[in-house]
Amino acid sequence: MSKQEFTDGLRRSLSTIQDYTYVNDTISYYENYIETQIRMGKTEEEVMQELGDPRLIAKSILATYESEDEEEDGFREYEEKSFSGGSQMRETVFGFNGKRIRMPSWLAKTLGILLLIAVLFVMITVLSWLAPYIFLGVIAYIVYKAFFGKY
Repeated sequence: MSKQEFTDGLRRSLSTIQDYTYVNDTISYYENYIETQIRMGKTEEEVMQELGDPRLIAKSILATYESEDEEEDGFREYEEKSFSGGSQMRETVFGFNGKRIRMPSWLAKTLGILLLIAVLFVMITVLSWLAPYIFLGVIAYIVYKAFFGKY
């Protein structure tokens, strides 16, 4: 089987998915994977043999796609395994209002850490501006309670 036959078979098997961007991204992923493996020294026939039947790959893609449709919001992290058993790609999928954003997990974690740092910075800045007023308020409350309140 050639690369073109593989991608045509995969595209036919994924024809039930209405999200054409998703299908095209999936096809592009496999085309890039095949090209990368060939550049690493494998023949096209070896890569096609490792990948196997495009209909079986499409079945697992369809199952993943259907389970993603059931999730409206939130995020999910998953890992695709290479055929030798090693980790090939780890990505995080964020969902916002039905839109899906895919990015490598390291990028998602880095953005999360940067967001946390930004939120902490803003909180500390706001508290530093409010600290004198909070301090004066506490002193005023203590004085009020001491002279006018009941202990």
